[in-house]
Amino acid sequence: MTRLLIAALVVALVSLAVPGAARAQQAQTFTLAPGATASIRFEAFCTDFGAAFPDQIEPPNALASDAVRGSLAYIQQFGLGSDPQRALEGQYGLWRSDGATDSPVGSILAAEVVRAGQQALPASPQGTSLLDAAQAGQVRVRVTEWQPVGEPVDLGRGSDNFYGRGTLEVENISGQELTLYHPIGALYPPTTAGEQTMAAYATDIQTQSAPQAAQQATTQPTAQPTTQPTAQPTAQPTAQPTTQPTARPTVAAPTAVPQPTRAPSGQAGQLPQTSAFGGALQLFALLAAAAVAVGVLRRWK
Repeated sequence: MTRLLIAALVVALVSLAVPGAARAQQAQTFTLAPGATASIRFEAFCTDFGAAFPDQIEPPNALASDAVRGSLAYIQQFGLGSDPQRALEGQYGLWRSDGATDSPVGSILAAEVVRAGQQALPASPQGTSLLDAAQAGQVRVRVTEWQPVGEPVDLGRGSDNFYGRGTLEVENISGQELTLYHPIGALYPPTTAGEQTMAAYATDIQTQSAPQAAQQATTQPTAQPTTQPTAQPTAQPTAQPTTQPTARPTVAAPTAVPQPTRAPSGQAGQLPQTSAFGGALQLFALLAAAAVAVGVLRRWK
């Protein structure tokens, strides 16, 4: 009884301190350029009382009812997911907002979650819902992480997990800039039919720009470099380089030096034969030389 009174007092004080706190918050928007991606961390609670907690889930494809979305917004705004016991009270209230009649009632905190689901929802933020963008083929989405939070607990129909956290990856494939938001109460269906469908809200959004065109060009060239010749030369050289000799020198080989013409020589030890007149002259010369020699000898005596 004491715990119930304390819980009621806390809820009342929170409601007084934050007017309209039970009303749903606007979802956070983010902008993606063409080719850019976003990683959205989300927290999700069960919507089907009595079904098994899903091992794997698929990307969101629908929105929960306004009552579930209002209750989920309360859970998000007051951070009930940060404490397993408070999260369990939030889960009890969420099942009641979704129409379950045989789920655990929970404490006053669970009743506040139900009451929050009866409040009017604010207008959607400026931008495009991820659900609409995915259905229009503007974005590609996939769940990259998913795991339960905490240990299984008694849920009235056996022990199981009831809420979890995951990551949704979003890629802009539209070719134009998009302003998007993850709506509160986006429904993630189970991969295995018959398990729980999870209602989620985003807790953190990180965007990453697309690679620059210049970087893509350096890693994946789309054409041959422009520095390469686009065609073969139009003609082959018509002559050899001028530095190479085109022919042998035209200077003629040296002509033979004419040898003096001599009369044919006789046999070895024989004087050349001359004419009679030439022989007389030679004899006269010899006599004259002898006379001169005799005269010289006489003078010496």
